[in-house]
Amino acid sequence: MTDQDQINAAKEFNALGREAAGAGDYEKGADSFEKAAKIYESMGDRINRGFQLFSLANCYATLTRSDQALDTYRESYALIKDNDKLLEYQAMILNNLGHLCVSMKNYDEGRNSFEKALGIFETMKDEKAQAFQYQNIGSVYRDQRESKNALEAYSQSIAIFEKVGHKLGEADQCTNIAYIYSVDRNTAEALAWYKKAYEIYVDLDEKYKSDLTKTNIEQLEKAM
Repeated sequence: MTDQDQINAAKEFNALGREAAGAGDYEKGADSFEKAAKIYESMGDRINRGFQLFSLANCYATLTRSDQALDTYRESYALIKDNDKLLEYQAMILNNLGHLCVSMKNYDEGRNSFEKALGIFETMKDEKAQAFQYQNIGSVYRDQRESKNALEAYSQSIAIFEKVGHKLGEADQCTNIAYIYSVDRNTAEALAWYKKAYEIYVDLDEKYKSDLTKTNIEQLEKAM
């Protein structure tokens, strides 16, 4: 089989994988992406193998085969992390890896992944993406019950969302900050932040989030 034959076969497996995953058949998708990855490995093509492994890891994650997904995300990142032309792809892998680690309560690696993604988005000067990574970092600290660090990260996130005019992101950070204050029994601060979030949600016609935030406000006011 010529190199071109192998490339064509790998592309076909990739297309089959995407079709299967798009239809919700993640087992079939995983099988196809794995076959494509093996072809690229045999050809010594690290970059395309890395792409296929990322797709494979996403299938594993959806199938809740978390250990396999974790190893595959790590390998995918290792294959492309030194390519300066693939910064956004690296950040995508790190973001997904971070969320998976958090779901597995592997908080240190999760936060480290988000921090690396943040660094990439800083290099790319993508401010909105930076804000979402600060949100992710804050939520890791929240889960670890490190209130001070969580508030610092959420504050950095909200500052960027305000700067770029992303009102929904701003409101979401208000609720995140409010939650931290609520857990720390600082009811006055929690209410202030929930009320700020509520006003924004109403303006944006985000009914589900505004109703939920209104309930949080009412519960806190009753507890005072």
